Amino acid sequence: MGPTPVEAETGARPSWRHGVTGRLIALMALLVVAGGVGDTASPVLVTHTPLLLVALNPRARNVLLASRAVGVAPLLAVALVRRLLAVPVVYRLGRIHGVATLTWVDRRLPRTGRWTRRVERWFDRAAVPVVVLLPGAVTSYLAGSTGMGEIVVLVLSAIGTLARLVVLLAVGVALASPLTWLLRFIADHQVSLLALSIAVTTVYGVRSWRRLRRAAAPASVELVGRADDAPAGDAHPAAEDAVTSP
Repeated sequence: MGPTPVEAETGARPSWRHGVTGRLIALMALLVVAGGVGDTASPVLVTHTPLLLVALNPRARNVLLASRAVGVAPLLAVALVRRLLAVPVVYRLGRIHGVATLTWVDRRLPRTGRWTRRVERWFDRAAVPVVVLLPGAVTSYLAGSTGMGEIVVLVLSAIGTLARLVVLLAVGVALASPLTWLLRFIADHQVSLLALSIAVTTVYGVRSWRRLRRAAAPASVELVGRADDAPAGDAHPAAEDAVTSP
């Protein structure tokens, strides 16, 4: 495997990537934790501070529920910015590690690997439309690994994300009555729903952590971003960095 785009431009060797990868993984972890907090506290947040809920986790259901209480402009702005926060982080991981991470995902996380490889095939055929139609982590990583300009990726991702949000808000208008009923139900049962949400999040978090630990087991892990001429100890997979970083 040849050098990644960053190595080709700077002549840097793979050993420097540990620190950078660790910082990028830490940023991604913060976004994941924020999303988990938003999901867990959603029965309370959606009733009292719906815009904060979207800022923590801008998934579709949260945007739909918040649309009944928040104006269109602030809701679009917060949801757009929050969804785009991960784009430069994942893009830079792609610039550093190239497609080697996808090989690791194929071997250790087959279900995810099948999806990423499918998107990769689409990306190879028509990169710009795919980034617009599927803005997010996979296309951002692929864009970074192929050397597409970061500003271009941000702009294309913003266009695609904004289009999705506009459609989502239109759906919210069409479903105004059931969404209003659901918000009343949540408000009337906040305590019990919060307890259930905490329990579900805890179980899901433990299972996800165990799965990641198994995938990143040192005995069977595939080194990520390893150049042909680099010593075997110079690189670690992104997922292992996520597990072992403080």
